Amino acid sequence: MPVLCLEGPSAVGKTTIAAALASQRSARVVPEVNVLFERPQDAPPAWYLDRQAERWTLATDAARDHRLVLLDGDPFQPLWYNWAYGFAGWQSLDALGAFYRPRIVRGEMRFPDRYVVFGASEDALRERKTSDRARRRGGFEAHLRFIGPQRRYFEAMETLSPGQVRFLDARTVEESACAVEALAGDIEAERHPVALFDGLIDWLRRHPAA
Repeated sequence: MPVLCLEGPSAVGKTTIAAALASQRSARVVPEVNVLFERPQDAPPAWYLDRQAERWTLATDAARDHRLVLLDGDPFQPLWYNWAYGFAGWQSLDALGAFYRPRIVRGEMRFPDRYVVFGASEDALRERKTSDRARRRGGFEAHLRFIGPQRRYFEAMETLSPGQVRFLDARTVEESACAVEALAGDIEAERHPVALFDGLIDWLRRHPAA
């Protein structure tokens, strides 16, 4: 069964939409790293990357038994997130390539069957953050900086692998959930994850985020 990934800026509604699909349509949701795992104080440098790989394993295992599996956040998130912030204080692009590429070659990781990238205006995101008292959303204003770079990255992915990404405006939870469920169909069976990864690495090298 397909594995979809929900992406978009903080407060756009990814987690709420995923929860609606889980409760109403029996989707299996794999949460973000910081929800699934508690980071130890003495975490090794690759701890976060290892947990992203573990999330992918959880998703593929769940896909054997569930009609729809949703990743709440991209397991390859460090690629575009670190790039968006100029790799300042984060793993370099070379380090990320050295982590992900061998796992893709060995078949241990691949890209989700489809990305659904939600968007909303910054004013709408701030309003949603204010009204959502259940989540603190630390660093919210800083996270707004990656909206443009994130969009460019996924546009590049769609150019390299047509059909891999769909962009949606965030609407009501029900409308968004229905749209995601519809996008679980008509997915190309054969993808070329190594070629896509290499193409994205090349694109990231040639296009600074700022």
